[in-house]
Order: sequence, then structure tokens, then C-alpha cells
Amino acid sequence: MKNFGAKSMEIREFLERLCSGIKEIPKKHHALFYALQKLDVIVKKTKTFQLKEGYAIGSLDVVREDLVFLKSFSPTHQKDFKLVRVHRGLVSGDIVLVKTISKSTKARLVSLLYTPSVHTLVYLEKVKGKICALELKSTQDKPLTISLKARQKALGSLPPHAVLRVDVRNGEILEVLGVLEDERIDEKIVLQSYGREEGFSPESLQLAQSFGDEVYPSLYPQRKNLLSLPFCTIDPSDAKDHDDAIYFDCENLKLYVGIADVGEYVSKDSPLDKEAKMRGFSVYFPHKSIPMLPRALSENICSLNEKEVRLALVWEIALSESGEVRGSKVYEALIQNHCNLSYEEVDELLNGKRTEKIPKNIQESILGFYPLAKKIKKQRLKKGHTFFGDEVRLRLDENQSLESVRVSSEGESHCIVEEAMLLANIESAKILQGLEVEGIYRIHEEMKEDKLFELLSHLRGLGFEGKEREVHTLICHIQEWSKKAGIEKEVDKMIIKAQNQAMYSSENIGHFGLGFEVYTHFTSPIRRYSDLCVHRLIKDTLVGGKRLKYLSEEYPSLAKSLSESEKIASKMEMDYKDRKFAHWADRHRGEEIEAIVIDEQYPFLLQAQEKIIGARMVCQDKIHAEKFERLRVKILSSNLANARIYVEVVD
Repeated sequence: MKNFGAKSMEIREFLERLCSGIKEIPKKHHALFYALQKLDVIVKKTKTFQLKEGYAIGSLDVVREDLVFLKSFSPTHQKDFKLVRVHRGLVSGDIVLVKTISKSTKARLVSLLYTPSVHTLVYLEKVKGKICALELKSTQDKPLTISLKARQKALGSLPPHAVLRVDVRNGEILEVLGVLEDERIDEKIVLQSYGREEGFSPESLQLAQSFGDEVYPSLYPQRKNLLSLPFCTIDPSDAKDHDDAIYFDCENLKLYVGIADVGEYVSKDSPLDKEAKMRGFSVYFPHKSIPMLPRALSENICSLNEKEVRLALVWEIALSESGEVRGSKVYEALIQNHCNLSYEEVDELLNGKRTEKIPKNIQESILGFYPLAKKIKKQRLKKGHTFFGDEVRLRLDENQSLESVRVSSEGESHCIVEEAMLLANIESAKILQGLEVEGIYRIHEEMKEDKLFELLSHLRGLGFEGKEREVHTLICHIQEWSKKAGIEKEVDKMIIKAQNQAMYSSENIGHFGLGFEVYTHFTSPIRRYSDLCVHRLIKDTLVGGKRLKYLSEEYPSLAKSLSESEKIASKMEMDYKDRKFAHWADRHRGEEIEAIVIDEQYPFLLQAQEKIIGARMVCQDKIHAEKFERLRVKILSSNLANARIYVEVVD
């Protein structure tokens, strides 16, 4: 597990910038820079220092002693490098220099540049009469054994399956978290497995609290006063942080998208900014969030809470009756969320149900924009795609045990919010395009040819008979077929898996999935650092753009690290759910449930269709199974360490 402190983060940021090209070397990194110069791996091009071609710097991911990968800091290296001639003693998180092997994704270790304080989690298990410390989150059938600086007698005094945080370098036990069977430590396990702290530094907390609880309009005379406009938020019913609010002027066909002005409170390089950058994203567990910003900001002064005056960046977008953008402008404003609504409440309104909770002027705003939102979406899907949007939501009891699972489907209310946010994001991206500095774009490459062939091969095995053609048209054809075949959800997942992942980049190449020539993220600055960066650029353009170069200097390397942070946040949320499913399965051994085959290769993988909907399960029965075949299975066992559930098919 990586446990980056402030120093580790600074070194990583410096090396990321060096990989992209850096003009000046900060004094605190002179020693590291000179060490790289001695290795003859630095060149100077157009007044910038950068790493020579054929070399890469990055952090290690040690799967096992003989299988080590390097995640490069360079934005041009999208794939991980596999190290050849692995050296003993390397651990995940080590920052190293490697020599890449031509025309391959392999590399040779040149030098260990920095070793962060590396901690990992283990659990105690008796193996052949000896208490061993086994790596907790291992995807291997046989987890790594970690040597501990403790005698067997001392380990014997700890309860079976005790979970420990240890120093990989010397085997010292740093903390006893609890035991695997105690579900209340799942949160700690996930946070520590990914090096995420829940708390903030005293300095950051003090700064966040210094802004108070209220916004006084008299202090912001230069801002446009939109307090009289009936903005509303539409979010999940349990949401505590509200990034965005909308209002539609039916008479003039003007859409107002108000986004929390986080940049007014979190300035670049401040303690709050450094912690937000390190986290990258808020993480959402079923029972709580692990915010990117202190709650004094994320749930209070920045959040567009009901009836509260708030600072916002507002996009005012003029639309035609067909939904085309006739003009737009962005400005700093004062707004008030007149009503906080849930998706379910708005769905009821759109379905004709009368409600007294929603004020009449807000009902008019929502009902006025809805027909336009549908037109905008219809036009958008001529170039882009939409995929099945069901979300599995877990409900936990007071002991953080899984109580129930429900599937939340997207209703028409999601269309209203989604189209409004997409419009604001597109207009923001257009501003970035017009700047002479690099921005942070949200990009998505077209599906690669080999992945497309592989997808078609799988689909033909399921009965699809379509021919190869232009990719967008082909995907639309596949979706039409899957809907008729009754496997729409499953095929959508296959298409998503075959595609490249959307990511952040300082250079725009368009967004294939959405069908946009240029796109960015602007609408969620409370929970995404990328959006905060875009806000800063746009806010600076409103006052002459004198700080644009300073604000954007690290964006090439930052975009890459944000893409990694996004993956980590997603993995954390999935791992937490998997742990809850594993505990449930452990309590319900011998119980039968319905499942669907999602990978027919032995040992085949299934997904639960009831009770623990969405849980992935492994079946080692040596039988033939077809993809998407529905089977009745019995729960055999559950590995609480790696959250893997094992089942057998019921005859």
C-alpha cells in the first residue's frame, strides 16, 4: 500500500512535471535532479528539462516477488511497464527510474529514486501450525506472506484473523485494526489499503472553518445577484453535498446552471488545495462519504444547501425551441437554492403526480425544460451513446452489516439534470479551447480495432449477426439487437468493457462516448479536483487572464494523476461493497440464489440477481456454462480477506 505523506507527494509531483518538461528546478529537488543528471537521463529541449526518450519514471505495483509493474508518471505512457530481472526488496509505492525495452511494454530497473514510508495490511492465519501474516488484499490464490518482527508467542496473544497494519521494510506491527469478522473495520481496511486518510490536517480544518456558515451578499457587490431566481437542486435523497442547481426561464428559453464556487474558498497551493489534489475525488460508501474537502466546505459553505445564500459560477445558456445553443455566458453570482429535490420527487412531477412540496415556480421551471432536455438528448445520441444506468445501492444496519440491496434505475429526472450539466461542461470546454495555455479536458478515445473485433466475436457467439461498419452505427445496431434479445444490461456492460476508459488530459481529442468534439468537467468541484481546476481557469478569464500560465503549469502531469486517482476512488467504492457482500455470504452459507454467468471461462464468474444483487461469485464446478445463462447456485464459502465468494451450481 502506498502511504504518501506531504514529502512523497511533492517528490511525485516534481517527477511528473519533469516527465512532461519543466523550465525551473525547485531548490528542494536539486539533489534528486542532479542524481538523475549523473545517470545521464536528462535532456534540455526548448528551454525545458525533461527525461530522455527510452526512460520512464513511475511508482511500482508489486503483485508478487517475480511480477512487478511500473505505473509511469509520463502522460504519454498509458500502459504499465512490466519489469524484467526483478530485484528483491522492492515494494509497491517505490518510485524508480527504468530503461524501457524498444517496441514492448517491458522495462529494466535503473535506479530506486525514492522509498516512501510503505505500510500494508495483513491478517493472521495458522498455516501448518505456525501463525503467519498474510497480505490482506491479494488477488492471488496464495497471498504473500509478510515477515513480522514479532515472536510466535506474541502473535498467539492476538485473536484469530487479527488485521494488522505493518511496515513492509522491517516487519514492525504499527496498529491492530480488529478482526476480519468484524464488519465495522471494513471502512478502515479499504481506506488504509488505498492510502486514503479520512481526516484533514488541523491547518486545513482551521482554514475551512474560518469561512463561517453564511454568505453575506453585501460583501460581494461585484457579483450578479440572482437570489430571486428559483434555483433548485436535484440529487439522490441521501445527498449531503450539493454541487449544482438549475433554473429554466420558460419565457426567454434561458437555462441557468449554478455551480458551487469552490475556487473562491480553495486557492491554489493552499493547505486545502494540497489535500484536495492528493485525494482527487470524494469517495462514497453506502453509509457515509469520505470527502475531498473538509465537511465545513463540502457540506456547508460551498454546498448549495436549501434556503442558503451561496457563491456560484453560473452558466446562462440561451436555447432555441429545438434545443440548440443560441448563446451563452458565464459569470460569478449569488444564488439561492429555493428547493432541494430528490430524483424520485421530480420523476413523480414529470409523471403527472400533483405535489405541494415543490413550489409552483419551480414546477414550471422543471416542466418547461423537460421537453427541451429530451430534444437535446435525442440530437446528442445521433453522435454519442447512452448505456443502461442501473445503480446497486446498499443499506447497512447500525453494525455496518448489509441489511438490504436495491437497484436504483434512472428516471426522466436524470435526463433533466444530465442534459443541463452536459451543456455547462461543453460551454466550459469551449472556453478552455480558446486559451493559450493547457486545460484539463475529459477525453474518450474511439474503440480500438482489436477490441472491436473481440467484442463482435463474443456477440456473434450469442447470436448477433451484424456486419462491421462505422463504430457509432455498429454500437447502436448492437444495442437495438440486445434490447430485442432481452440482454440489454449485460451487452451494455460488454460494450463499456471493450471501450477505452474516459480520462483526463491537458490536450483535447474529443469524447467518443458522448459524441462531443470538446468536453470537460465543470459541474462537480466539491467532489472532483479536475472541476476545481477548470473553475480556476474560467474565473481568471473573467478578470483578464493574468494568472492562466501559473494556474495551468502542472496540468499535463496533473491530468494523468487525476485519471489514476479516479480509478482508485472507484476501486475503493467497489471493494467496500464486495466486503459487505462477502460478509453476507459468510452468514448465509448453504443458501441458494439466482445468478447469471458473466464470464464462462473456468473457473466461471457469476453475478447475483437476487438478495445480494450485483455480487460477483466464483464457481469451480467443471460444467459447461453459456455467457448470460441463468443458474441456481448454492453459497459454499466466503473469503473475508479478499472478499471472494465461492458457489456451486444446484442441479
